[in-house]
Amino acid sequence: MKRIGIAVSGALNTHDAIHCVKAAENVGYESAWVTESTSREVFSFTQALASATNRIKVGPGIANIYTRPPSLLAMGAATLDEASDGRALLGLGTSNRPRIEGVHGLPYYPPLIRMREYVEIIRKLLAGENVDYKGTTCTLKFQLGFKPHRPVIPIYVAALRENMIKLAVELGGNLLLYFRTIEGIDLARRQLRTKSDALKLGTNKTEIASFITTAIAPERKEAEKTAQRAIAQFATIPPYVKLLKESGFSDEVADINALWYQGDRANAASKVTKRMLDGLAIVGTPEEGRAKVEEYLSAGVQQLIFYLHPTTANVRESLTYQIRALAL
Repeated sequence: MKRIGIAVSGALNTHDAIHCVKAAENVGYESAWVTESTSREVFSFTQALASATNRIKVGPGIANIYTRPPSLLAMGAATLDEASDGRALLGLGTSNRPRIEGVHGLPYYPPLIRMREYVEIIRKLLAGENVDYKGTTCTLKFQLGFKPHRPVIPIYVAALRENMIKLAVELGGNLLLYFRTIEGIDLARRQLRTKSDALKLGTNKTEIASFITTAIAPERKEAEKTAQRAIAQFATIPPYVKLLKESGFSDEVADINALWYQGDRANAASKVTKRMLDGLAIVGTPEEGRAKVEEYLSAGVQQLIFYLHPTTANVRESLTYQIRALAL
C-alpha cells in the first residue's frame, strides 16, 4: 500500500485546513500533520482537524521540544489521541537556536540530550506512570490525571543530521526527514541501518517518513514560482543551509542568502535553480507530480508527506486541487 500524507502550515486558516484535511481523507490519505512556527497553536489546530474527520491520522509535524515542558506536551498528545479515538501522531523536533533563544527567550539545551530525555519522559507519561525524573535538561514530578486512550502514541523524531538519525534508532522511534534529495534519503537509510546493526536490533523497525515541499498546478510555471519562494525561505535558516550545502547546492545557497539579506526576496527566490526544484520538491503538473511521488516511494520512504504550498490566491481551492491531483 502506498502511504501518503499532507502537512498544512499553522499559518493556514483553520477552516481552510479542515476543508483540506477532509478532502485528503476522502481520497485515501493516511495522515495529516500541522507545522508550528509563530501562527496557530498546534494541538488546538490538530484537535479541530480530528473533530472534523473520522479516519485520517493527525498530529503535530512538528512540535519543538523546548517551548513546552514534556508534561504539557504529553497532556496535549494524550488529549488529542482520546479525542480522535486513537488517531494521534507525534512529531518532535529541536527547531534551532535563533528561534528558541531569540524568538521565545528560552534556553537552547543540547539537542541530542534534550530529545533523549524528552522522549523517555513522554513515553512514561503516556504509559500512565508517575514520573520522577532528574535529567540534564528535564526535571519533573508528574503523572497524567487521566488514563490515556493508548499507552503508546507513534513518535516521529525530526532529524537533519546523522547523530539525530542514530538517536531515533536508539529510542526506537520513527524518523521524520525534510529537505532531502532522494540521494540524501538513501544516505539516511544507510546511516539508520548501520546504527540498527550496531545495536543488534535485527530487522530495522524504524519507519522513514519524509516531508517534501509540494506545489502542483495546471501549468508548471506557476508551480515553480511557488516552490522557489518556499525553498528560498528555508535556504536562509542555518541548519538547512548546512544541509543544502552538503547536498551539493552551495552556489545556490550563497546566491539566495546574498539577495535575501539585502531585502530582495523576490530575486532571492529566482536563484532557486531547476536543479534544486528537481532535487528538493514535488513541483509541476499533476502528471509530473505523481511521477515524482513514485520516485520517492521507490527510494525507501515508507510515508511521503506533501508540505503543500498554494499556487494561487485562492488557498483552499489550490490546496484541494493538489491533494486530489496527487492521490494514488
